[in-house]
Amino acid sequence: MGKKIFWYLLSMMFLFIIIWLIGKFESDLIAQKKQRSIRYKKKTIMSFDDKYIEGEGTSPFGSIILTRKTKRDQGLIKIRKHWRKEIVRSANLITN
Repeated sequence: MGKKIFWYLLSMMFLFIIIWLIGKFESDLIAQKKQRSIRYKKKTIMSFDDKYIEGEGTSPFGSIILTRKTKRDQGLIKIRKHWRKEIVRSANLITN
């Protein structure tokens, strides 16, 4: 009967140590996650309730709409005259 009690107590101590180590390891992981967490600044709220905008215009009112576009303004859109031929050529380059 003495050997059974000894092995029972030994297994309970071993089980207790295992549970304690798992808890210790898990608490270390939680602490590491807290250190790695991203913290954002508080939100900035902007109000556009003011009806007046102060400032100076560099060109007369409406001149931007009425004037002809210059060379530097036309660089965003490129109109292709031979679009279909370019597409066919591009497709041929991919398939070959």
